[in-house]
Formats: sequence, structure tokens, C-alpha cells
Amino acid sequence: MIYGSYTAEFPDPDRRAYAQFQYAGSMWRSMEDWPAWGSVSTPQGAVTSRIMGGDSAFAMDADTGKLRWMYRGHQIAHPAITIGDGTVFLADCGITDEQKAAAIREKRELIANGTWEKGVDLEMEPENADVRLVVALDSATGAKRWQRVVDLTGCGGDRMGMAYRDGILLFFGCFSNHDAGLFKQGALKWRRITALSAADGSDLWSRPLDYLRRPVVIGDTILIEPRACDLRTGEVKTRLHPLTGKGEAWEFVRPGHCCSVTSASPTMFFLRGYFLWYYDMEKDQGMLPFGGIRPGCWINTIPANGLLLFPEASAGCRCSYPIRSTVVMKPKPSEESRTWSILIQHGDMTPVKHMAVNLGAPGDWRDDDGTLWFCYPHPRGNSFFQYGVSFGLQAEFLPDMGYFSRDFQGAQIEGTNKPWLLASGCRGLTSCVLPLIGEGQESGRYTVRLYFVDTENSEAGQRVFHVKLQGRTALKNFDIVQEAGGQNIAVVKEFDGIKVRNGLKVELISKSDNPTKEQAPLINGIEVIRES
Repeated sequence: MIYGSYTAEFPDPDRRAYAQFQYAGSMWRSMEDWPAWGSVSTPQGAVTSRIMGGDSAFAMDADTGKLRWMYRGHQIAHPAITIGDGTVFLADCGITDEQKAAAIREKRELIANGTWEKGVDLEMEPENADVRLVVALDSATGAKRWQRVVDLTGCGGDRMGMAYRDGILLFFGCFSNHDAGLFKQGALKWRRITALSAADGSDLWSRPLDYLRRPVVIGDTILIEPRACDLRTGEVKTRLHPLTGKGEAWEFVRPGHCCSVTSASPTMFFLRGYFLWYYDMEKDQGMLPFGGIRPGCWINTIPANGLLLFPEASAGCRCSYPIRSTVVMKPKPSEESRTWSILIQHGDMTPVKHMAVNLGAPGDWRDDDGTLWFCYPHPRGNSFFQYGVSFGLQAEFLPDMGYFSRDFQGAQIEGTNKPWLLASGCRGLTSCVLPLIGEGQESGRYTVRLYFVDTENSEAGQRVFHVKLQGRTALKNFDIVQEAGGQNIAVVKEFDGIKVRNGLKVELISKSDNPTKEQAPLINGIEVIRES
């Protein structure tokens, strides 16, 4: 479907109008069958109504310009028109007081049977309820297939939008831009989505979903930033928490500046943060960055025909970005498309079932086995959202030493299928504590894996240190190069049955009294898996 808009002047000066066209070529067999739809409003109607819309909807033959049909209404918001399976759906504000009262009574019945979930909007006075006449018209003839008066309170009001997907008609708010502060304060909990059957207008579900921006439908999922819900039930979708293995709400975040609307393909979605961010729904590894170029303030990331079309839309904005150019992107082979991400997940973080920490890494990474490796330290976030999964390791270092990171694509590391894990690490780490068990939670036993590679020393005897777990020596006089059999070769040491009551303490103790960076203890990653 292709959307566009135009301003039309009619011969009658009192009928000068604004019209919004919507083309749906895929629903007709030939070019001759493609009509164009639009809506019409008088200047007076546009002034007196807070809703940007018209009092009529129509269809014209795209080739001849002849009018096919006209629907006369009252106030029809432009975003509250959609098309699906040969039907044009619209929401008309022209209702009587009796119709409004009947819809409110019907809503009480829907609440009683569980179809309409209560929310803060239930406290609204009846005279302020947003009740509209929902109409379904045959797209070719304009014949009315059905109509129904529906209480759509909470679905956006003056910013109500509508979408069709797989026999379901959705009503929601077309919100955008700068509501993050209100979201943090809990002031958006009234925002709901209502779903009707496109076949007859019957009620399917209505839920208050506390979302930031205009929802986006991807398959059977509705993105309700910063979460997602099920198309057919409205229930918030969940994922297994990568630390505890418990079900928690699936989440994503918009890092940085919050202008622009989200766009999507069947497996990915795209949005503006400080620059372009995208999300792979199949890998579910978190937000993925594409720096140096940013989307415009509305929508100019357009996935189509296997490409991402990115026309320039930042020129003239006071936000400065180094690349101001139209760009077209194509997919990379899967083995080349891996990059760092930021996974967002709230919820309890203990007791830990599986923790994998990539020390010094620039971002998170989901490996081929599905394990999510968290970078540490993690990104700081901003005043509205905490990026990443926030935990602390109480890390201590030798003087003037700390984390490091290198480009894994250029790293020649043998003996591993995880070069991205071993391209970063800690130099001079003396101790850290992994938070595995919360207060009052049952202690457990863990398998601990420690990941090492020495890229600085080519001979054994240069970097020798002891490793302690929970205060007990696990490795004595450990030499990475000697253990691996050479430089740039990975070593993984595994220890079973480590008992943990609160946190797992890892200590690295150098044999040298004042070690240089080539002598200081070095570690790249820590993984713990609960046994009991």
C-alpha cells in the first residue's frame, strides 16, 4: 500500500477541501481496477473540529478521475481510515446522544465479560467519552458492509489512528516525539488499543497498554514502545530473562533523541535514537546501532523489496550529523551481519540461572547457542531509561590498569568460535564479585568458566598469576601462554560445584610484586551456570 496526500480546490469555493489519498494496488488484479480514495472537509469543519479530518470519504478511478462513490459523514480523522481485504474502514464522529449512551452501556457489559479491560480512563465522565461510528465500506462500490457505534475512549482521541491486519481492526493513538518524561512518571497508562473483528465489527479485546508512540504491527506482534503485545489478545509479550530464565515483559529502548516514528519489515524494525537503530526480531539480541546518519523527525526509513530506503531528511535541522545523504541499504550475509547490541530487560536479576559477562566489550552479543553475553561496564543510559541490564561487579584493579577492547574482526585468535569474546577484557583485575543470589534467596552451586587469551606475550613465564574462587585457589601459577601452547590461542578453564550464597568472588593475584601490563593478570570473560 502506498500513502500520499494532496490539497484539492473544488469549483464551488465553499467546498475547497483537504484530501488524503490512499492507494491499495495490491488488492486489484489490474491497473484499470486501481481506484484512489480520499476524504474531504470544508474550511469551517476544519476550524471547528479539533480532529484533523473531513466530513466525507470517496473513491475515484485513478485513470479517468471519475468519482466511483462518496460516503457522507461528519468528522472523519485522516489517520482513522484504513483498507484491508477489499474493505475501507473509517471512524466517524457524527453520533447522537442516544448512540453515545448506548455505547457506554455496552462497554459496561464488555467490562463484565472481560473483553474490555479496565484502566484509568474508566474514571472519565461519560460526556467526555470518545464514541464513534465505525463503518466498513466495499472499496470498489462504497456499499456499506456493516457499521457499529463503539466507545473508543483511550485510543488516542484527537490523534486516533486505525490499522488492519489479518482480519483484525485496531484503534490506537498516533503519538510521537517527546513523551518520555510523561512515560517515566506513569502518566500514559490511559493509552489503550481496541481491536474489532473486521468481518462484522464485533469486539475482540481492548486493553490499556501504556505506550509511548504510534504502534507498529509486525506479523502477529504489535510494537507498543517500549514493549510489544499479541495481535489477537493484546497480552504483553514476554521473553525469558537472560539471567534468571524467568518470563518477563519483552522490551526495547530508543537510545537518545526521541523524534521520528518506527517503521518495520516482517523481521526487523527501525527507529531514530541519536542516529539510526534497528532490531532483529529473529535473533532478539537487542538494539543495533548504525552511526553517522540519522532518520528525520517523522518517517524516512522505508523497508521495501528487501532493501532499506533512507532518503535524506536531516538537512536544515540544528542537530548536527556528519553524513547528510540519501542511502539505500541491503542485507549482509548472516555470518557478516553480526554486531554489538544493547539488550533491555527489566525484572528481578536474581537468583541467576546463567550469567555470561564479556569484560570490556562495547556491547552485548547473543552467541550461536542463544546465550546473551553482557558487556561490562554496560552503557550508562540517560535520564529516562537505563540502557542494558544493570548490575555491578565491584571490580578492583592494579594502578593504571583496566578494561580494553579491540576490533574482533581483525583479531587472529585460535582455538575458539568466539573471537568477539576474546578481543576485549580486563588487564590488572585483582577481584570482582558477580551478584548471583539475592537477599533471602536459597544458595546454589554453579559451574564457572573463565576465558583467557594472551595477545601480548609470545613466551611462557611472562604473565603468571593465581586464580581464586570464593577465596579458594582454583588455579595456581596460571600462565595463559603456557596453558594454551602459544600466543593468541584461547584457553577456557571450567570449575564445577562452586557454592554461592550471595555473590561469586573471583580474585586474580600476580606473582610479581609490581607487575607491568605484560605481567599483570588478564581475563576476558566469565560465565556461570547454576547446577542445582
